[in-house]
Amino acid sequence: MSDRKIENIIPYSTDSFQSEKAYLWVWHADKIPPHLGLSTQSRYYSLKSNGKDQNVCFEKVIQLIDRKKIKTLAIELDCEIELAKVDRVFETYKMNSIAGTTCLSPIKDILGKSNPSKLQYLLDELELGQEIVKYIGWNYEILQELW
Repeated sequence: MSDRKIENIIPYSTDSFQSEKAYLWVWHADKIPPHLGLSTQSRYYSLKSNGKDQNVCFEKVIQLIDRKKIKTLAIELDCEIELAKVDRVFETYKMNSIAGTTCLSPIKDILGKSNPSKLQYLLDELELGQEIVKYIGWNYEILQELW
């Protein structure tokens, strides 16, 4: 994905993950580009080419990752995100097939980050602002070599 090295990925466990916190999700983290999502207060959101996931129960996300063995990172963010704000922003998006709209678009709006055009740049900005608490991984062993 980039020259980025993430060496401190914590394996997912119920102890390492607090579903009410805010997380940036990186799906298929071994692929270019990966797919992105956002969760807060145990609810998951993602803009996809065929629609969107909006207000999905966190447990369903974990079940999907486990069932399909998807290489995934959940990046805990040091911020509080109001669920109502996430709903409002995602309501304005239909799907990411509209020119210039990607799965990153609503996430940038919610986080107040207008410049990043790729995940790599968003992570750079979040790290610079010390807004990343930790990286939690599923099926991630290979990711430490790729990132």
